[in-house]
Amino acid sequence: MKIAKLLSLGLFGLLLLNSCSNDDDGDVPEIEPDGEYINGFFVLNKSRDTTGTVTYISDNLQQVEQDIFATVNVEDSIGISPQSMFFDDENAYIISSDTSMITVINRYTFELVGRINSGLSVPMYGLVKNGKAYVTNLADPDTKEDDYLAIIDTESLQTRRKIIVGDYAEYITEDSGLFYIKSSISGAGSNISVFDPASNAVLRRITAKQGYDSFEIEGNTIYVMSAGGLQKIDKTTGTVRSETVFSAIHAGASNIDIEDGTIYFTAGASVYTLPLVTTEGPGEPVLTYNSNSEEGIINIFEVENERIFIADDGEGSYIEVYTTGGEFVQQIQVGVEPGGFYFND
Repeated sequence: MKIAKLLSLGLFGLLLLNSCSNDDDGDVPEIEPDGEYINGFFVLNKSRDTTGTVTYISDNLQQVEQDIFATVNVEDSIGISPQSMFFDDENAYIISSDTSMITVINRYTFELVGRINSGLSVPMYGLVKNGKAYVTNLADPDTKEDDYLAIIDTESLQTRRKIIVGDYAEYITEDSGLFYIKSSISGAGSNISVFDPASNAVLRRITAKQGYDSFEIEGNTIYVMSAGGLQKIDKTTGTVRSETVFSAIHAGASNIDIEDGTIYFTAGASVYTLPLVTTEGPGEPVLTYNSNSEEGIINIFEVENERIFIADDGEGSYIEVYTTGGEFVQQIQVGVEPGGFYFND
């Protein structure tokens, strides 16, 4: 009996020591998010001037669920023609430009959290930093003087401040604590506005090609895609390091995306690649998509997890997935007029 008791006490002591050791090391087990919509991505469908929808697709492309917001939130909607979507740790924010509204939902369950419907005027894109959402607003789309950033408290969902950008304010992204705002829209404007959230001020403007389409930041370089080619601009000084003209491409280059050291972009209905260090134009396309729209071009494009995701704004209501080598993987039915891919990482 004494031996058994001593053995039990010894085992308890070892367990206690092991528990204390784990606590001292700070080895706290990571809690996985709980919900129906983890490990996948969303397709935001604009639905042509009617109520927008969201399609969920699992990472393995086997599970597809349509209009998940309406499924979870019966008799509710995300508004007309949703523009874009962004995330914080817990929530997703769906921007509806036409109704100047942002719908906030739990990113894993898609349950409605609340709405932001004040302090917005044609909101476009957003991001979250230190408990605040920063959302670009075009205000009057015909002029750039009144475009602004709405600064929103993510707890109260109230707009606390508006900061005039002084230039077009469309797409926004963060790099090294600063925000880079696309100050070009519909062929007008040539700047990238650099905003400091610490001082709530535009620090400087970086000048790129007039009417450029898109940009990506890697290291200290901004890669700017315009219809005729690629510019590489020093992020700190704003100096154009190099410019590559795409003389062999007849359709306008657009939709730059950088993944694993490779530049991907579209031109017409084709996808092209370039190495980051190149000064020469692209060769043959990686793939050419059979578009079903009147324009016949790829409008929606993303490269993620070694796969290429494409769609256009035609009536087909589907997306297509390819490998980064251009091999067809799968066509997937989604809602009407897919408008963007958003990965729930």
